Amino acid sequence: MQAELAERLGLSANFIAHLDRGSRRPSLETIVMMASGLRVPVRELFRS
Repeated sequence: MQAELAERLGLSANFIAHLDRGSRRPSLETIVMMASGLRVPVRELFRS
């Protein structure tokens, strides 16, 4: 699933894995790009 997400967003699967584990923090630019790729508002990425 991380590989599919990474491909869809144009990011590496390794980077997605780091985000998932909390060992890396995305930049604002990356967050906006991820929301756009997922077709959701940025705020949806921060919902609990």
